Amino acid sequence: MYKSIRITLISCCFLSLVSIAAVAQIPSYYKPFYNDQIISRSKLKKLISKTKPDTTRIKYLLAIADTFMDLPDALQKDMDSVGFYLKQADALATHLGSEKWKHNTLMAYGQFFAEQILPAKQEEVYKRAILLSQQSKNKALEAESWFYYYNNIKSVNDGDISKLTADAAEQAYLLYHTVHTDKMRETEALKYVADYHLQRGYYDLAEKEMLQVLAFYTSIQYKEIYYSYDLLSAIYNHKGDLSKALYYALCTVKACQKGNKQLEGIFIRRVAEAYAAIGKRKESIEWYTRAFNHYADRKEVFYALVLSELATEMIYNNDAVKALELITRTRKRFPQQDDFTKFWFDMSFGEAYTAIGKYDKAAPHIENVIKKIRKQKDNDELSTHIYFNVGEFYYAQKRYDKSHYYFEMAALNKRPANLPILIRLYKRLFEINIAQNSPADAIINLQKYHRLQDSVFTQEKINTIERLQIEFSASQKENENEILRKKSQLQSQQLDRDHLIKRTTFGGLGFLSLVIILLYNRFNLKKRVNAILIKQKKSIDAAYVKLEESLQQKNKLIQEKEGLLKEVHHRVKNNLQLTMSLLNSQSYYLEDPSAIAAIRESQHRIKSIALIHQKLYQTDHVATISINPYVSELVNYLRDSIGDGKHINFDIDVINLEMDIAQAVPLGLFLNEAITNIFKYAFPDSPSGNVLISLHPYDKTRHRLRIKDNGTGLPDGFDEKQCNTLGMTLMKGLSTQMDGEFCIENDEGLTISLIFENKESDPLTLND
Repeated sequence: MYKSIRITLISCCFLSLVSIAAVAQIPSYYKPFYNDQIISRSKLKKLISKTKPDTTRIKYLLAIADTFMDLPDALQKDMDSVGFYLKQADALATHLGSEKWKHNTLMAYGQFFAEQILPAKQEEVYKRAILLSQQSKNKALEAESWFYYYNNIKSVNDGDISKLTADAAEQAYLLYHTVHTDKMRETEALKYVADYHLQRGYYDLAEKEMLQVLAFYTSIQYKEIYYSYDLLSAIYNHKGDLSKALYYALCTVKACQKGNKQLEGIFIRRVAEAYAAIGKRKESIEWYTRAFNHYADRKEVFYALVLSELATEMIYNNDAVKALELITRTRKRFPQQDDFTKFWFDMSFGEAYTAIGKYDKAAPHIENVIKKIRKQKDNDELSTHIYFNVGEFYYAQKRYDKSHYYFEMAALNKRPANLPILIRLYKRLFEINIAQNSPADAIINLQKYHRLQDSVFTQEKINTIERLQIEFSASQKENENEILRKKSQLQSQQLDRDHLIKRTTFGGLGFLSLVIILLYNRFNLKKRVNAILIKQKKSIDAAYVKLEESLQQKNKLIQEKEGLLKEVHHRVKNNLQLTMSLLNSQSYYLEDPSAIAAIRESQHRIKSIALIHQKLYQTDHVATISINPYVSELVNYLRDSIGDGKHINFDIDVINLEMDIAQAVPLGLFLNEAITNIFKYAFPDSPSGNVLISLHPYDKTRHRLRIKDNGTGLPDGFDEKQCNTLGMTLMKGLSTQMDGEFCIENDEGLTISLIFENKESDPLTLND
């Protein structure tokens, strides 16, 4: 009948469960141990009374406070005792001026307020610890403070990680990565950040982060590595890389079977989800059945959710009647229902009745689903899938107006579904447009459908075309060389013939009076030789005619290739322009300033590439562009786009250097990042400034690009190697791509230099 909305939604539900379960348990700070022996509370009191007022006493004070917090049924008087000892520890740490023990005391206070369920006070002490470590510039303690902050102040709402705690986790990761004090916590923080990026739809970034996490956990043979496999499977499922999603889902099950079978149901369902996404119905039904039995046997509420997805796969397998029977039996088996299970039973019944054409029975269940979306405060991923499911209900009845409305709501949602759902969504919109006689909209949705459908294969097709072109060019070169070799042989034979005629003539004249018979014989020999030469000349003339035809054909192919390349550059430029327009349209639906800024910066980068392709199809040289006018146009574009009213004077001193596209693109991106940073950071307190952009020969083989401004420059203590901003990372990466040398100088402003070699074009290009 129609594609289940469950795949991604269940991923989110289970992903939240896994994320919460995967968080490391935060230990209390100082257990009452001494030389590996447990110390009683009475013993601790004696030790406190005997020790001097130093850091050892603070340790014992925190330990005895911990004994009260560890009581299974702690009373208010026990909590009062905890506060009493923590207060003493805090006062002593302040008196001694011990930064470390002040920090440890604040961490213990955080545990204390957590036990009393006082999140506001708990957050306050963590912020105090962070501020204290920042003031003393102790990055190790600051990393620990951020780590405990995000682990305890979770603010998880409906399975979503808040930006507040995600930012805290990122701070913890960056600091641990800088000080190298705890690789395990550094990796845990990075995994938390990756989880947040996955939930926000930043799939490429989440993938990169989780691969780092997986590499470390693999190196130490981490037992709970299945959480990382599961997150990677979810990431690839959302990206549409379904083979990798299945691979990591299977890895998750294998690792879980060795470690924690209680979570096996979550990971079994992940495998079923992967098989469903790639259309393996038999396998997906088998794995969904295992997951359903796992939860149903344990009477866990997730049985209803997994049942819904199992029923969907059965419907796709043309077993809608059996799916309805299974849903009905399960409903009788579990008569007691809460809101969660009621919702998923409505989804299941609505889909099953729709599949068998009983729309009157499906209608009340669909109405309950619609009520659910009306109660949603925010359009999250659940909303996307509800819109899609309701749209399918109306589509099955050919009620295209209502169906189109809900499909459009699903498409416009800021939290989209995974790639297989989006592919089907745009296919449905196309079919509705055709039914409603809207050809313009139909073309747009069909293009989106094909673009997503073929996205996996686009690069493969391009690589195949390039490989065939190279092979064709190589074979043509070989044919030309063979013709030249034959021509050389014919010319050599002609020279030999001329020499033979001369020798024969002079010999005949010398011996004419003496050897008449020999002359006659020579005459006959010359006649035979001439006959042979005439035959060879005809062969040479015929070969020459063929050579001329081959050269004309080659010139024709070259002209056609030049035209095709110009058309390719023109279309690439148009596609990049379309991408910029799409990004611009997307920014209207965003509220996060950082996300909007990221889109704007992406537009500038795309524009820098589009200008290159524009230059290539506007000139007669399809292989190279002149860099001087390109730099001027790029500067003018960025000034108009992000100038923000600043009167920055650009002095462009660039030689007229011809560069091929392989180097022009990274050079353009490098210039884009440098100029963008000038507009953003070089003149914060001044409305004007001067910038010099120069490109000149550096030595015999290399050129140097310099971008110098008279702005504020870099702050004191700035370490280029430790800077991991996107702009800096891009410039470093682009310089490496060009095999160049990247340099930053901070003197009366900032100077960025790139020394590179202007490599020659590929010898197989048309200009040869």
